[in-house]
Amino acid sequence: MRYFEKIYDQVFLVDVGAPELPQTFSCYVIIGEQVMIIDPGPPRYYKNLLNALDFLGIDRKLVKYIALTHIHIDHAGAASLLIKALPNARILVHPSGVKHLIDPTRLWVSTREVLGDIADFLGVPEPVNKEKIVAVEDYSLFHLNDNQTVLALHTPGHARHHVSFFIKEEHILFAGDSVGLYVYDSSAPTTPPLFKLDLALKSLRKMLRLNPSIIAYTHFGYSRGGCGDIIKYYGQLNLWYDIVKELIIKNCGEDDIFVTLLREDKLASTFLHNIRDNWFLKDAIERSLQGFMQLVLSEEDKFRSSS
Repeated sequence: MRYFEKIYDQVFLVDVGAPELPQTFSCYVIIGEQVMIIDPGPPRYYKNLLNALDFLGIDRKLVKYIALTHIHIDHAGAASLLIKALPNARILVHPSGVKHLIDPTRLWVSTREVLGDIADFLGVPEPVNKEKIVAVEDYSLFHLNDNQTVLALHTPGHARHHVSFFIKEEHILFAGDSVGLYVYDSSAPTTPPLFKLDLALKSLRKMLRLNPSIIAYTHFGYSRGGCGDIIKYYGQLNLWYDIVKELIIKNCGEDDIFVTLLREDKLASTFLHNIRDNWFLKDAIERSLQGFMQLVLSEEDKFRSSS
């Protein structure tokens, strides 16, 4: 049986990548009178999630929602396959992601450009019938039973189409990639190209107002650090920005910048040590630096053009 863990009453974490690529893709299953799945993972592992639902004794007809924090295929790709096996389910996604689920052609092209062979490994998403998709507005509410309601919160930054989900009763924030990467009490930015620092920081402030007790990450696992984890990530993003900007002005190369970041950011250096055998997450950290470098260089270009 695939790895899963009960993190709260009727809330389960499923490691959908295990045993092939363990501790990489967390999917969350919330069980009420109706069931919600959050971030089902990449297409490659959709059967692992179906097996986990069966093992937990969940009637597939009771799955009402497949909630996507964003449409990147490592979070959302499996939804297009799961929807065929879950007859009453609807996919929840940010409004700007709807068209990419209906026709994933452009999404797949951009994914291949960014991830290369990793994209092929994760699998190709399939088109989804628009009738199976629900566009999620900011502060939407989704009821699973009388005592369990899930709040959707737009949290752009990592991606402009990012949505986080929150259960007030359990004070769990399902953060997707909006609070970074996390393994064994260590964290690192997940800030790929087109990352927007101002939006990410605004989203973190927005999430703090929810006062969560548990942060449920997609990569990977959960923490009971609550608001403390959000505050640490807020500082981590600012630290990376300051270091990258300073070293780019000094004409330092990417390798030198990365070495400096790991020397100054103990959380990130510990994270890299903890995932040293995980090629997927190591690649994610490299793309995080590239996102910051692109951000700083674009700011420099705008400054020069306006001078």
